[in-house]
Amino acid sequence: MNPLLVIHILRSLAREGGRRAFIEAAEWNEAQLSSLRKTPFQLMGWARKSTIFHRTIVCWARTKPYSRDTNIQHSGTERGRMSNEAAESLRPLDHLKLHHIGFVVSSIQQSAESFERSLRATWDGNIVLDPVQNVYVAFLQGLNPTDPSIELVEPGGPESPVSQFLKRGGGLHHLCYEVKDLESHLAFCRSVGTIIIRPPVPAVAFGGRRIAWAVTKKKLLVEFLEC
Repeated sequence: MNPLLVIHILRSLAREGGRRAFIEAAEWNEAQLSSLRKTPFQLMGWARKSTIFHRTIVCWARTKPYSRDTNIQHSGTERGRMSNEAAESLRPLDHLKLHHIGFVVSSIQQSAESFERSLRATWDGNIVLDPVQNVYVAFLQGLNPTDPSIELVEPGGPESPVSQFLKRGGGLHHLCYEVKDLESHLAFCRSVGTIIIRPPVPAVAFGGRRIAWAVTKKKLLVEFLEC
């Protein structure tokens, strides 16, 4: 069993309130999944592999919520009060603005003109390579300066996370929202069942501001950009 994976699970459990952990892996085989099942973790929960937007995700979930003292029993009133307090502390943030709409294309150079014509948008000709995400990106601006940008995303190579999406036709890929407090907003997302599939990392295209990726219960892929 990879000790780094165990550490990742424990950290994820801390973020998820001790109930579940989601691990993204570029390659994950059944032998590795079986090794997870044979650890002490299996005594407390279960592991399952799934694919979300062509990303391999392994979910480990507890069968029962974690409690420091399993002998403590709460009344219905107390449980309701605690749930309300938790809900109050995890309200969606006030600042949540649609920043851009992302499209995956085979070639930015060959696709930009078509987007400009159909959306009456303008492109400054700038293309940025993001080595962390292994993609090239470019942004088009609409007629109204307050409109969200259009992001064109081109794979940086065969191993790019958007390569498989492109093989299936590409097109509309994600929505990106700008948030003031990224960590707090991700905590809110987890509270409503959204899966964080990629934790915050600096993004070259946004001057080093951090981004994170998530998938909602309805399988909408969302990028969150730190203000």
